[in-house]
Amino acid sequence: SYAEETSEYIYTVLEEDFESKKFNGWYPLGGQSVLTLNSDGGHSGDYSLYASDRSASWSGPTLNTSNLLVPGQAYHFEAYVKSSIDESTILWSIVIEVPTEEGEIYANLSTTNVSGWTKLSGDFELPEDAISSNIYFEASDTDVNFSIDDIVITGKSKPSVTSISPESETFEYNFSFEE
Repeated sequence: SYAEETSEYIYTVLEEDFESKKFNGWYPLGGQSVLTLNSDGGHSGDYSLYASDRSASWSGPTLNTSNLLVPGQAYHFEAYVKSSIDESTILWSIVIEVPTEEGEIYANLSTTNVSGWTKLSGDFELPEDAISSNIYFEASDTDVNFSIDDIVITGKSKPSVTSISPESETFEYNFSFEE
């Protein structure tokens, strides 16, 4: 069971099953695909998020996780993916993108072939200098549509800081009405 596999990850950061019939922050990465809520049956319920009309391998569902993940903390990511066709040569991935002060990090958390609903899972520690973070799903074949469901992110402990956010900004405005 999941609890046995990841017993060190005990704090639930995100659980998404799309049963609310809402996108809940999910959007097409780079605007390069179409996302719809699919009512043809999800992994564990009636709904899933469906990606179609993809123009690149990376063009799939993405979620900005900057307000969920804390720099320096380790996380476990889990999701289920289902392809619109059964093709064993297509590779499916869940990826985390993390801009840092040193540059962009793209970490492939899990890659596998998909047959029916297939679990993708992996662990990642957000770097201390993370500026933001996004997770997204991709497939090696752009002609294939796919669904995602039952996305869960867990952490080892509840952090005292709850998100990546810029320091408060102070603005000073000077207006002069003299010509």
